Amino acid sequence: MKKVSNFFLMVCVVVITFLTLTAFNNHYPIVTDANYQLSQGEPFHITFNRNAARTFTTHGAVNSSGTWHMAVTTTGSAFHCINTLISSEGTLVAISHCNNTTMNGVWQIISGTGIYEGMKGNGSLMMLSYGEEWEGTVK
Repeated sequence: MKKVSNFFLMVCVVVITFLTLTAFNNHYPIVTDANYQLSQGEPFHITFNRNAARTFTTHGAVNSSGTWHMAVTTTGSAFHCINTLISSEGTLVAISHCNNTTMNGVWQIISGTGIYEGMKGNGSLMMLSYGEEWEGTVK
């Protein structure tokens, strides 16, 4: 009887882990190829400043500026971040995955309001001493 309950417990743990990881990845899809660009997208650049006000500036498809917040989780030498950019024109939310050793990574837009509503985009990023630089395409 004990073998059956241990087996059942192990199956439950595997199923719950799988469902949790699947739900997370469906809600926040992971972009792993920094060279992947959206077809027919417009160039988009974001500069993040780690100053006291935590400001950002965008250029290209959308020219805007405002403040930003980053929620970070760490796994080994990887940073997984949810970035919220707030401007008077709207709010943009993007995920980013960075390597603390190489200081580069990838980003992808997951939602937006105002002028960012319906925007899709992704690209590569560099972590720098003053903040981050993101390059990519949006549509």
